[in-house]
Amino acid sequence: MRSKLNLNDLRTKINQMTGRIVSRLKDRSRYVLNDAVYRRDAIPIEGRSGVSFFEFALEQLEKYHASLGRYKFPDQHQLTNISLHSPVQRWFPPSPIRQVDIELKDEIIAFYTIMLRDLCREGDDPTTYGETVYCDADLIVLLHERINLGRFVAESKFQTDQSVSTVVENRDALRIRLRNPKREQTVVDNARKIALNYDLKPDVVERCFRWLISKTLEVEIDYLQLAKGS
Repeated sequence: MRSKLNLNDLRTKINQMTGRIVSRLKDRSRYVLNDAVYRRDAIPIEGRSGVSFFEFALEQLEKYHASLGRYKFPDQHQLTNISLHSPVQRWFPPSPIRQVDIELKDEIIAFYTIMLRDLCREGDDPTTYGETVYCDADLIVLLHERINLGRFVAESKFQTDQSVSTVVENRDALRIRLRNPKREQTVVDNARKIALNYDLKPDVVERCFRWLISKTLEVEIDYLQLAKGS
């Protein structure tokens, strides 16, 4: 018997993450685009080839989180496929959801790198490459975590209304059943408000969050079809 999930608690967590994401977008906007950090081999990395500084930063950030045991928690999912190990002996809670594979890395990175062109000024400043890739990697991990909350949202909705199971095989019908346009607009309005407080472009932030909402909904659908489908 899986533990009962509370949708209001999940929404509170999502609201908190909205503030964290917008704050980090503001941090990234302070640096120029720095295209070189996204090109493989543009910045030499000892012992590595065919990897960008950004990709290297993402790997290293996940290695650090893994060393603390982050990816043993049911709401945390790694992006990279490198071997991650934690030497720390900790207690990890049982998962309230079924563990299914949903690949998001390429889509998140593709969207993010395109969005940066509207968020950041053009230019190249080698003195800020480190700050740039740290911000980028942190944001990618944060966006990934935010989207994957869709697994828990979907499980919560299923627990509340198991008639959802009658449409679980029909992706379009399931999307209609799971969507909550009023809640979506509340999330977008909140993100725009925070963006204005940070003197950040609200239209860029809105595009980011509408994409996040769309991807979260797709994860809800993927999760239910994989975990509850025949």
